[in-house]
Amino acid sequence: MDPVMYQYRPPIDLSNPRLRKLAAALGPAYVRVSGTWANTVYLQDSDALAATTPPRGFNGVLTRQEWKGVIDFARAAETRDAACFWTPTQARQWFVYTKSIGGSIAAAEFMNEPTYAGRRTEGL
Repeated sequence: MDPVMYQYRPPIDLSNPRLRKLAAALGPAYVRVSGTWANTVYLQDSDALAATTPPRGFNGVLTRQEWKGVIDFARAAETRDAACFWTPTQARQWFVYTKSIGGSIAAAEFMNEPTYAGRRTEGL
């Protein structure tokens, strides 16, 4: 991929109370951390300052504190049901409303890794 086609965007402030309130209104849902950057990110598994250059083979560095921010956001936004499972309620509402206003959804991605659906991560 040509890096010229991409523009740096600073991380979103996931501690923002307004963002968390808006996200909670959409729940339960999954928080997806993905995309070109996420596919090539290196988790710096220490509490040191973020490395200025990622290790060879990686294009970015994610610190423990940044990842903790994602987990804290997911918990604050209540993005899954009480048993930590995805429910189709929100997806159904999107489809029904879209159809009611004359629209259609040609495709939807349930998840990026279909082999992961049968697994459950404890504690999220």
